[in-house]
Amino acid sequence: MTKMNKEPARIWQIKEEGRDISTFFFDKGISTTPGRFVTAWIPDYGEKPFSISYEGSLGITVKRIEKDPENPMKGRFTNKFFEMKEGDYVWLTGPKGKGFPVRSFNGKVCLVGGGSGIALLAFLSKRIPAATEVVSFLGAKSIDEMIMENRFRGRVYVSTDDDSYGEKGFVTDALEKYNLESLRGSETKAAICGPEKMMYKTAEILEEYIPAENIYLSVERLMKCGVGLCGACDFGGYRVCQDGPVFTYQKIKSIPDFGKFKRNRCGGKEFL
Repeated sequence: MTKMNKEPARIWQIKEEGRDISTFFFDKGISTTPGRFVTAWIPDYGEKPFSISYEGSLGITVKRIEKDPENPMKGRFTNKFFEMKEGDYVWLTGPKGKGFPVRSFNGKVCLVGGGSGIALLAFLSKRIPAATEVVSFLGAKSIDEMIMENRFRGRVYVSTDDDSYGEKGFVTDALEKYNLESLRGSETKAAICGPEKMMYKTAEILEEYIPAENIYLSVERLMKCGVGLCGACDFGGYRVCQDGPVFTYQKIKSIPDFGKFKRNRCGGKEFL
């Protein structure tokens, strides 16, 4: 596993994955656990965490953030990536955090991803043992935002909000139409990544068939220091940057904020 401590990394390839979603590949080799992240620093713009979506040649998948006239700082860092070119440099630190326990994914596995969260699960899918039975549910707003479907093996069910591709509706709708009884078992594992409200509902659906301790979710919270000191990413007493970002549903299901609130840069609560 390669460890980086704010090292300059050159962008050697930019791959457009979907509308306003691109993967940036760096000249840094890496072998790590799916679910972990790196922090990227750009001079004059600051630092922000990004999940690892490709290993070998390190790749992070970035979604452009829609500008908000009332908040000109929104998306300032993230959208800077879309101004960069191959050959430009970003300073990287990591990998950080706790990922998915891939070695235990050796029975039946259910993957549920939404939006840009699909990228993290695509990396996970590649690392799941070959003998494992995998079924995946992927959801996006439209066909233009459906990414990396071909990186998933096994059965893949796709849904879009606007009915432009696959089933019409949310990914949770497609999940509820599936024969979930076939997933029932104490050894079955599930991994969920995407908008938190989607993850909250997905975990509720799956808990009837899969033990809560076998359902893993990748949680996103505002990270400032990234080393567990500042407390900005507090999540029911857990520090997402150190104790996560991957948690079992059993650990977080009783946290009042889960699926309902996040905190802004000033620490105030905002509805998800």
